[in-house]
Amino acid sequence: MKLQSLIAYLTENIQGGLSEDVLEIANYPEGFNIDQLKDQPSFAAKVRYLRSHSLDKLGAGSSRAAFIADNDTVIKVAKNKKGLAQNRVEAELSANVSNDAPIAKVKDSDTDNIWIESERARKAKPTDFKSLIGYPMDDIMKVVRELVDEQRGTRVSENQEEYLYLTDRELFEEMQWTKAIYNLADIIADHDLSLGDIRRISSWGVVNRNGSQHLVLVDYGLDDQVWQQHYKRR
Repeated sequence: MKLQSLIAYLTENIQGGLSEDVLEIANYPEGFNIDQLKDQPSFAAKVRYLRSHSLDKLGAGSSRAAFIADNDTVIKVAKNKKGLAQNRVEAELSANVSNDAPIAKVKDSDTDNIWIESERARKAKPTDFKSLIGYPMDDIMKVVRELVDEQRGTRVSENQEEYLYLTDRELFEEMQWTKAIYNLADIIADHDLSLGDIRRISSWGVVNRNGSQHLVLVDYGLDDQVWQQHYKRR
């Protein structure tokens, strides 16, 4: 990363009050330069540039591809307008939530949303939810869905019984105040994120922070606006 880009990035984020660990810059291979990546004329050219500097592809979807920068960082490159929109959502959301929010942190981003540097996580397993949060994934998602419906005011009937996604109400009362669950529901409701993606195990990962493991969303760029503009069939 060029010196002037690094200075601008640090200045902007220090003013925003982000913690020191978010300010860590990826340890890219010698000769790699983010500005040169941005200058590549197409997605294919960007991929060639990444691979020519020994950045291995981690995975790819219809809108973005992810490459390994180092043990703690991945770089997500937009393939199309959908990818640009999702990079924008993740960068903006990451900048506006607390440092303990259950999302993979965005460490740096291009002003045009062509790429973002994001916290690297290992793939989550269903058993991680029980071991790290204390409850099965299916039960957590039922509680989150009910909390989000309540916060969004999206109930379609006054009959509350229709919304008891978790039928064990004592367990629901216990789970809804669990910090990770409450924070997750808050983020989804406040930022209009898609519940469908969040209920998929592929959207989750596990990161190490300060010596302990945390479950985080690794793919959270699909909010209601992105869905309406780029995915909803008209």
